Amino acid sequence: MPVDLSSLPPKAKRYSLPSIKIWVKFFVFLLCIINVINYFIFPFLNIKKVSILQISFLTFVVWGGLCFFRYLFYILHQSIADGWDKKREEDRDNMIIIGQRYITLLSQAMILPYLESCKDLSTQIVVSKLSLLPSYQLGNNIIHCSQFSDVKENNIDRIINRLNKLLIESSLISKIHQLSDDVKLDIIISSNCSYLSDDEKLEIDAILSQRIERVYHVIYTEEIEIDLIDNWLDNPKLFDFLLLINIYSFDVPVNLHSEVATAQLFSFSNDSPIKGMAKIHRPELVEDKNSFDLFNEKIETVAIWSNIGKNKLKDIWLTMLQDNHEDEIKIKISSSDISSHTRLYNINSSIGYTHNASTWVNIYISATQLIKDKSPQLLIDKKTILIVNS
Repeated sequence: MPVDLSSLPPKAKRYSLPSIKIWVKFFVFLLCIINVINYFIFPFLNIKKVSILQISFLTFVVWGGLCFFRYLFYILHQSIADGWDKKREEDRDNMIIIGQRYITLLSQAMILPYLESCKDLSTQIVVSKLSLLPSYQLGNNIIHCSQFSDVKENNIDRIINRLNKLLIESSLISKIHQLSDDVKLDIIISSNCSYLSDDEKLEIDAILSQRIERVYHVIYTEEIEIDLIDNWLDNPKLFDFLLLINIYSFDVPVNLHSEVATAQLFSFSNDSPIKGMAKIHRPELVEDKNSFDLFNEKIETVAIWSNIGKNKLKDIWLTMLQDNHEDEIKIKISSSDISSHTRLYNINSSIGYTHNASTWVNIYISATQLIKDKSPQLLIDKKTILIVNS
């Protein structure tokens, strides 16, 4: 991720204070060497011996000079090291200030085929130990899968149906209507449908115009990556307000998968006068899930970004793509110092895989749990970790 505390250079190497004991031993050694030269070497070379008092004084002067320059070197090195470490701490503090930026979730909506309302979904996941997915017979197999009732319609009609249902959520639409005409509203629509024609985009645009009733700019993509948050945090002027719409659908039933649609309205930090429901803090990328030390380091980092202690994390929400990744994360969490006070919930096991929408489904569920539980929520999705806080 762009703000990387591990990129800071190491602290300056420091030398220990010169040891008086060692320097006294050096003085005695030096005195002995000079006396040996004076009493044994000088007579052999027909050089007049020097008195003990003169030898002692000469030795002390030499020793004192060496001692002075050694201590002066120590003082200069400490001064340079102090300057290096001070600049390093200033850079670290500046990185943390940037790292602790966040985006505000103003409102959201989510629909699943088998639920009348998703507002209490986090509670259902916490209470239920079984999958919430309905099961039915498909050939000789029993599968757990959920699709909307319009499964036989074409893709564009299904997308429009999802938009119509999402954009009648009163809290979401009211927040959109509270936006000033002076601000810019960007909309990003993610659908796993491979391609939308210009005519289909015009149909979608007509629905958006009818529901939103204001000027906006819309972008279409197959998946909205979590690094969008990172990019926005590093470039606050990227968006004024951002509405993310994620739709996942499929034609043929897929075991342990569920269709879903989400809509979430965001602003940058607390710049908006509109009251938000949650703060989405900077995510951290965890590429190597086999590294226990790296995983713990990333937990530490997201705790810094959210400015909370790790002991305040109570709920961890997983939406991984592969079961073996989930098992690895569970092992690391159970071995970490946050395991004693956290509860782990596997969203995929409860509501099914949601593909391109999984990150935003996780944010929806954790944000609703945050409102109920009033404690920070830790999200682990694919290759990223982030914290949702109030």
